[in-house]
Formats: sequence, C-alpha cells, structure tokens
Amino acid sequence: MKTRARAAAGLLFAAFDVTSVVARADDAGATARAKVLFAEGRRLLENKQYDQACPMLAESSRLAAANGPLLALAMCHEGQGKTATAWSEYNEVVTRTRLQGQPDWAARAERAAAALEPRLSRLQITLDTTVAADPAVVVKRDGHVLGREGLGVALPVDPGAHVVEAGAPGHATWSTQVLVADGATLAVLVPWPGPMPEAPPSHASALLRTLGLATSGAGLLGLGVGAYFVLQATSKNDDSKRDCMGDFCGAAGKQARLDAISDANLATGVFVASGVLLVGAATLLVLGKVARDRSSVTLSATSSAELTGVMVRGTF
Repeated sequence: MKTRARAAAGLLFAAFDVTSVVARADDAGATARAKVLFAEGRRLLENKQYDQACPMLAESSRLAAANGPLLALAMCHEGQGKTATAWSEYNEVVTRTRLQGQPDWAARAERAAAALEPRLSRLQITLDTTVAADPAVVVKRDGHVLGREGLGVALPVDPGAHVVEAGAPGHATWSTQVLVADGATLAVLVPWPGPMPEAPPSHASALLRTLGLATSGAGLLGLGVGAYFVLQATSKNDDSKRDCMGDFCGAAGKQARLDAISDANLATGVFVASGVLLVGAATLLVLGKVARDRSSVTLSATSSAELTGVMVRGTF
C-alpha cells in the first residue's frame, strides 16, 4: 500500500508536465488557477491533510481536464476513507488515459483501482414484488434517483450512513437510513410504501371551518330571532283590530299597529342578515374543505362584525 502510494505520488509531482491539460478556451486563467490549486492541494495531500486537500484538488480537476488532479483527488478521497468515490475516480483516470494514448498512466491507475476494490463497501437495494411491479415507484439513494437496472445489484458506496427512499404519486414515501461498514455489503429490501396518509387539516382549513361553524350558528340564531319578531308583529296586529274599524283606529289600536309594523320590519332585517350569514357560512365551510384537500392552498378569511355580510379572500 505504501509503495503504491509513493509511486503514485511521484507521478503527481509532474502531473501537469506529463499529462495534457485541456482548459476552457474562453478562460485563459483557468489553467493557471488549476495549477496553483493543484500545487497547494498536493502539498496538503502529502501532509495527509485530506479534508483541506480534497476540495482544492476537486476544483483543480474541474478547471482543467487534466489527469494529474483527478488522480490526486482519488488518492485524497481514499485517504478520507471514501473508498467508492476514490475507486470511481481511479477508473475515470483509466478511461481518460487510454483514450489519450497514455498506457503507462492507465496501467498505474488501473492497479490503484484493483488494489482498492476488495475494500469496497456495497449497498444492494432490492424492491418488494409489489413495488417492482409498479413502474411509477421511484427509488432514491442519498437523494439521487436510481435506475431500475441498478436495483438488486450490490453497488459500491462510501462507508457510512446512507438514506434509501421510495415513493410514487398517490402513495406515501418510505425511507430508511442504513449504516454500511467499511468493506461490508448490506442488503435493503424496499417494501410497498402504502397509500398516501390523509393530511391533517391545515391552519387555514381549521380557521375557515371554525369561522364557518360560528357564522352558521349566528345565522340560525338570527332565524330564531326573526321568527320571534314575526310572531310579535302578528300578535300586535291582531290586538289592534279590537280598537280599529278598517283604517280608523283609536289611540291603543294605532299604537298596536305601529308596534306590529316595527316588529315586522325588524323580522325582515333579521331574516335578510341571517340569510347572508348562512350563505357566508356555507362558503367558509366549502373553502375550508378545499384548503384541507389541497395542501397548496393558502386561504385567509375575514368576517364582518356587522350583520351585513362576510368577506372571504383566498390565494390558490
């Protein structure tokens, strides 16, 4: 291991001289920045300061399509214990150098990848029969979607914690976190996620439902009050007949008729207000149901303290 690392490190010292550097044509400074980052990253790598070295080497590799920074980055990730990442990078160097006609570099990178392969950790994600039969189910590992061809295969992963998720439209999302030990192979079986759980009522839904019930209560109470005034008006109109002859009334009859008219007018006003309240209550309850069924709905409601109406505002 130490001999291989020293030999690879020796190549890195002259990486930019030995390996072709292809920088972006529209950025003359990219190669210069890549060289500076590579030199500093290489120094940190030699001192085993992997956490500081890896970001510099990664940026150097991004700026210039050179094999030296990529090989150094693979060594750095190996030093961090990110064996799957390093193994992938070694193999990328193999592919690049073969295409560039550099068999010596390809052979060295291939030996590094082969030496690392027995130490790889692997994660095998398999679908339950029901899940596998549903093409809409999407499986993710650490947030990245896995193609169906990669399922059921023990794929290399860096040692440590990994999150596996599965879900489909109209179904709940299933997830689990697993810990893969260094050099171990772990199998995970993805079960059927199940139906989408009913979402709890949102704040807007609860508010609208409360306002709707309160408003409907006020409307029903108003109907009762209106009915009372109708009865009062009818009773007083009947009383007036004892002191009236057609449209000619005595003092008592006249007052009774005036009181009957006043009560009738009050009954009419209360009935109108009650109708407005009941219509508003129905609107609030309907909107409350919409807010509950559609999580994307944000609603606000304002009810007037007067008996003239209800105002509802919604944003969909």
